[in-house]
Amino acid sequence: MRIAIGRVLVLALLVVPALFGAKLSVTVFDEKTGEPVKGLTAADFAVTDGDLTLTVESAEPAKDLLDVMLLVDSSFISDAIRPLVHPMIQGMPEGAQMALVAFDQAATLMQDFTNSKSQLTSANQKVRQGNNPRVMDALYAVLDDGFSNSPGRRVAMMLSSGVEGNSRIRLPEIVAMAQQRNVAVFIAYADGLDAGLFEKLAEQTGGAWFHLKKLKLNPLASAQLIHRTLADGTYLLDVNGVDRFGDRLKVEIPRLAKSKMKVVATARVIE
Repeated sequence: MRIAIGRVLVLALLVVPALFGAKLSVTVFDEKTGEPVKGLTAADFAVTDGDLTLTVESAEPAKDLLDVMLLVDSSFISDAIRPLVHPMIQGMPEGAQMALVAFDQAATLMQDFTNSKSQLTSANQKVRQGNNPRVMDALYAVLDDGFSNSPGRRVAMMLSSGVEGNSRIRLPEIVAMAQQRNVAVFIAYADGLDAGLFEKLAEQTGGAWFHLKKLKLNPLASAQLIHRTLADGTYLLDVNGVDRFGDRLKVEIPRLAKSKMKVVATARVIE
């Protein structure tokens, strides 16, 4: 779900039980720069469900160690995104784990979760270009069983050329699987006609997106930015006041409504 400050967007969220004392995972970032919005407290968040105002009991930065599944576009149009892979690997923070998946019309695990940058680099060097980039199919396969032994904060970090190559899996199925597996989807894409789909993918799973052409950063600076947002952009909210979340859940940060930033908050229920 996406909440953009300065305008009201009400997006459907799966109806799930929970909820006196339920948790939300909320990622907050500036869409103009991609930077995380840090230093927020419970008083900064306003959460409603239709006409019902909910109580945010606490809001704490997510500090669990990251388990990042790095999905890399290896299709025949992936040249624009490939230079980002190496700095993403090298920028992996201490204590985190990363796995590497290459995808074109299918997803291939190149390296399972490890904290070894040398193993990930070696795996990246074996990636070869293939066919159409079926982003949604690849992501669904990873969400289905890629995090089964992952104890940390789960993130699927997708690096895409910007094109979805006619997958069989559709967005609602991805959102449902991400909810079941407690995974946030972040996506960086070079450019392309499918930017709207990629933004919806991130907004409905509590992640973030980075339109690299608009950000105008080199690969190293882009990787550093993405890692900052992965590390510092997510909050865990304790929310009281409903038996179950409906399809009119809305999160706002009122004090930032008139800021120069284009602040976006995305949310996912933690079951």
